Amino acid sequence: MSNLELLERRILRERKARKEAEGILEAKALELFKANSELQQLNNNLEKEVNRRSKLLKENETKYRSVIENMELGLLETDNNGLILKAYQKFNELTGYEENELIGKNANTTLVVEQFIPVVENMRGKRLKGESGVDEIKIRKKDGTELWVIKSSTPFFDEKGNLAGHIGIHYDITDRKKMEDKLRVARKMAIEAQQAEKQFLASMSHEIRTPLNAIIGMTHLLNDTALNHEQRGYLDVLSSSASILKNLISDILDISKIDAGSLEVNLKTVNLKAETFKLINIFKAKSSESKVDFSLEFDDNIKNQVFCDVQLLNQVLINLLGNAEKFTQEGSVKLKVTLQAHDSNCYVILFEVKDTGIGMSPLELEKVFEQFTQANAEIRRNYGGTGLGLTISKRLVDLMGGYIDVSSKQGEGSNFYFTLDLKFSDQIADLDIKEIKDIQLNIPTTPMEIMVVEDNEMNIKYISSLLKKWNLKADISWNGQEAIDNFKKKHYDLIFMDLNMPVMDGFEATRVLRKTPHPNRNVPIIALTASTFLSKKELALQAGMTDFLSKPFTPEQLAEILNKYAPEDLSALAEIHTEDNLSFRFNKKLDENHLNLVYENDLEHVEAMFEVFLDIVDEELEILNNNAKIGTKEEVKKQAHKMKPTFSMVGITHLTKKMEYFEDNVLEMDSLKIDNFVRSFSLEMKEYIPILQEELHKIRVFNNNT
Repeated sequence: MSNLELLERRILRERKARKEAEGILEAKALELFKANSELQQLNNNLEKEVNRRSKLLKENETKYRSVIENMELGLLETDNNGLILKAYQKFNELTGYEENELIGKNANTTLVVEQFIPVVENMRGKRLKGESGVDEIKIRKKDGTELWVIKSSTPFFDEKGNLAGHIGIHYDITDRKKMEDKLRVARKMAIEAQQAEKQFLASMSHEIRTPLNAIIGMTHLLNDTALNHEQRGYLDVLSSSASILKNLISDILDISKIDAGSLEVNLKTVNLKAETFKLINIFKAKSSESKVDFSLEFDDNIKNQVFCDVQLLNQVLINLLGNAEKFTQEGSVKLKVTLQAHDSNCYVILFEVKDTGIGMSPLELEKVFEQFTQANAEIRRNYGGTGLGLTISKRLVDLMGGYIDVSSKQGEGSNFYFTLDLKFSDQIADLDIKEIKDIQLNIPTTPMEIMVVEDNEMNIKYISSLLKKWNLKADISWNGQEAIDNFKKKHYDLIFMDLNMPVMDGFEATRVLRKTPHPNRNVPIIALTASTFLSKKELALQAGMTDFLSKPFTPEQLAEILNKYAPEDLSALAEIHTEDNLSFRFNKKLDENHLNLVYENDLEHVEAMFEVFLDIVDEELEILNNNAKIGTKEEVKKQAHKMKPTFSMVGITHLTKKMEYFEDNVLEMDSLKIDNFVRSFSLEMKEYIPILQEELHKIRVFNNNT
């Protein structure tokens, strides 16, 4: 083949190859054009989506910013070093700064009041660990004014997940803090006013009851002398008026004590039939010349002795029986005691006082238990009285955990009734009680050496005359110092000690007597007081006194004290007392060694201290809780200091140690730690209440048996 043919073939191949390449290039160009068009469309769509989402994000930001601004929350952004990155409008309005005045400055040194910087630093430490925190602090405005705020801090992070800074949310609580301060001041003033009222009532009680004691006492003595008919009439008026005055004072004081929460419920084992029978006999003796017949209907299914405060129960029943007697000119008054239900350790008992007197209308029934209220003005004119007796009865029944009500028809009589849940003991009650025609005083026949410590001449005359009448003699000391001097010279079986005296009062004199190295330093000391407030009793027991006799007292009450403490053989009694006490064993959950060391086997003292502790512990815990919630740390510390020693006095020494630690550290604790401690401590203490109640019952039984 010639060179020419070869060249032609080569040219043809090249033309074919070029044509194929042009076709391929044209196809690729077309594909590229299509892809570019699609990419342009996708880019346009993506741009629209970005714009849509940006608009939505902006709308959400505006919405949430509006919510935050309307919530009056001041937002502040800081970096990890506490330098301000951004200050939002509400924060600027809150502090008075412009944003450009805050950017780049340290938030703590610029805004936080100095004493709260440690609190904020503690919060910052939590934030650096990625934790949120909330606390109450003070910040300073641009003009120097200080604001209380609740500050909540939360961390924020960059796109790589690293901690970038913190957002602080501030809420102004200045008005709330001012209100808390006002409430604290008002509470303090209210407590001081209550204390002043109690002190006033105690003082007035003492001032009124002291001469009244002599008046009532002298009428008793005068009644035993030879009197003509006219003198006897005058004496009856005097005795009746003094009794009315005494009852009025007692009613007002009872209301005050209940309002102040200082009236104690003192549970003791009681033969309920014997107590109610005794009351009915008293009213029978009083109404022997009237046309009212008193009777008792007692359910003998109440076979066991019960635990109750017989003094409070008697006061309720006396009020109800006296009320029935007042409004029954002739007919009958019945006290009915019925067992309603029972379980393995508790009776539900219904007490009813039914009379056949004037009765009440439905309108009068509605307000019969209201304070200082009587059914109508005519009743006040015709029957007298203050209207307090039934109010007190209702309050006392409530205090004992019962419920009282009344049913009545005008002209047909009334039925006052109340129920009490009373636990019963293992002791079977003596239900074979014979009717007593005359109530006789049981005066001890054993000679007794008695000292009366009293600065009021009339009271000395009264008590001395009664003792002389019963062939008992007493040495007189006019103040506490004289009592100490006489005590050192002579052995006494019983001491009556007034509380308020010149030179040295009864509290101090008792403390000195108890510490005097004398074989008779444990002699029973009976407090003579015109005050009926629990606080006085607590102070007297703490001073070492043995028992109470409230003025004005009757010959029966004095005789009861004499019988209670009259020794048959003092030396033998002391020996038996010591041996029995040594055989008593405290509950294993209490610190027995500490109790024996503190009380030296004086179980009467132990009984008194356990009674006082159980009376006051709930109130003291409530004060501690209230101080922890709304009080200052100093108030919490003061209450802790007050409560600290009381737990050891009843054998819970580890709680004293806990309270001591709390007292030492409370000023350094934050509010959450204080709340947690108080809550935990209160729960632990309340677990001991039933243990202490059971222990007190055992001690009382032991003391009664010895």
